[in-house]
Amino acid sequence: MARCQKVQLDEEHALYHVGALLEHIERRTMNQIVRYLFTVQRKAIAKGINGNL
Repeated sequence: MARCQKVQLDEEHALYHVGALLEHIERRTMNQIVRYLFTVQRKAIAKGINGNL
């Protein structure tokens, strides 16, 4: 893990921003991972799970 930062939403709720450093992988594999993560993020936002309580 490259970084992990806690974001406090209010007194009871928090979320975490997590960064990862992927070394020694092919560009194609990295692009697939990035596309997957953005797909998951778009689905979460569509459900209303975007960090706003």
